[in-house]
Amino acid sequence: EYDKVGNAMETITQYEYSPINFQVSSIITYTNDDRKIEKKIYYPENFDLPVPGTSAIPLLITNNIVNIPIVTETWQTRGTNKELLSFSAIDFDKVSSGALKPIIEYKLIANAPIPSASAGILGPTSILRNIPEIKPVSTTTYDANGNAVQANNLLASKVASTIYSHDGQYPIGNIINAERNEVAYSSFEDEGGDWAISAGNYAQGAITGGRCLSTNFNIASPAVPNTKKYKLSF
Repeated sequence: EYDKVGNAMETITQYEYSPINFQVSSIITYTNDDRKIEKKIYYPENFDLPVPGTSAIPLLITNNIVNIPIVTETWQTRGTNKELLSFSAIDFDKVSSGALKPIIEYKLIANAPIPSASAGILGPTSILRNIPEIKPVSTTTYDANGNAVQANNLLASKVASTIYSHDGQYPIGNIINAERNEVAYSSFEDEGGDWAISAGNYAQGAITGGRCLSTNFNIASPAVPNTKKYKLSF
């Protein structure tokens, strides 16, 4: 690789490994413009979170799930100046299926690097640095089978949902801009959603599947706000 005037650019990359789980804990790159870029990776056993608490990360350790990165951050050092370039963290919870799943992601949202003196402190009792530039950016909701059924992009105020069939094993539809309890469906060889569809509204002899909704039917959902517009597809 060469710079703008044709001089060769040299980089040296160094890897460090955690003595706890033997995974990569640091990737350090030295450049010939006197910069040091360090990517630091933290795993469940790098934290000592309270039990019981709001996070299921201690349960990851109990179940020997110790190789999942929890926090990743990138630092730049030039001379005596050290700055935080990026930060991401993922928190876990025990969902209704009993599985341990990632439920919320945090990222550094800033217009410029954060000087180390202003970057707050990381751990061991928290996976977040205590600075306002680190914000939640996404959440994930799961069903009783452990399937991800709703994803919320908190920065863009967007939501997407997924419906599953075949005993909750396979996704059969993706819905944009609707929460999971705002979706009803039928004739996917299955029917469901959080809407109430009475048994008398079904007709036999569907073109696909074993039955379909009759021409006159009622569906209702206490979760659906009546101020929104909805699309009924056939």
